[in-house]
Amino acid sequence: MTTDSIASLSLEDGKSIIKLLECPVCLDTMKPPIFQCQNGHSMCSSCKPGLSSCPTCRGALIDTRNLLAEQLAYNVIYPCNNTARGCYEKMSLEDLKKHEAVCPYRLYECPVAKENGCTWAGCRSDILHHTELKHDKYIYRSDLCSFKYEEFNFLQECKFACIFSSCGEIFWFRSKRDPEKRKLYEVVQYIGPAENASKYVYEHRLVSPSGDQKLTFTNVVRSDTDTLKDIYATRKCFILEYDTLEMFTQNGTTFECQIKMCRQK
Repeated sequence: MTTDSIASLSLEDGKSIIKLLECPVCLDTMKPPIFQCQNGHSMCSSCKPGLSSCPTCRGALIDTRNLLAEQLAYNVIYPCNNTARGCYEKMSLEDLKKHEAVCPYRLYECPVAKENGCTWAGCRSDILHHTELKHDKYIYRSDLCSFKYEEFNFLQECKFACIFSSCGEIFWFRSKRDPEKRKLYEVVQYIGPAENASKYVYEHRLVSPSGDQKLTFTNVVRSDTDTLKDIYATRKCFILEYDTLEMFTQNGTTFECQIKMCRQK
């Protein structure tokens, strides 16, 4: 098979070749690097370290890679690994890696309690049910969510996450207090297809204890595929300097705010 013929593989050809690329150990489709035994039988890189001989012929294993199999793997059109959960996208191996990292049908980890030991993983459609069942105090079921931080410590780093069930959608709210930079960071992210995130905005509302100072901040919702590091670095979130934040705290320890969710007009 020539390079040109590999590049022109049809979807039907691809289905047959994907079957040929099935690892004899784990039965998953092999992806580069693909290794072989002395007789040319292949196995995936994940299974090879645990083998003492070829699973097909019991021949000796070698460190030589099967370059033809790898070329086939790179050129075949693959279905997304989330097909069983509803994704019907098909693409090349290179594009598939990028897609599966942001696929809306991928498995999600617990958005509110993973750092506290929750090991749940499930579909996007199950996030709300899981949170209601296991972490109900971290759900806000309103388009206008009110927060009250008591015993607010400016000198202590703190991270907080919760779920907004608002506008008929699910959003992920995350807050970070950074005493070193003397800043409060907060962001709302859309859980679902990345292209839907910009359809929504969130509005922070702060009022001083005396009521004579008000602050309103509006920003576009970010996608759940955006990392906090990138969001904070590009300042595409709510950032409040401690000097300003102190104007809205009562007795230096209690801080209240509201976050309103709405669809872009």
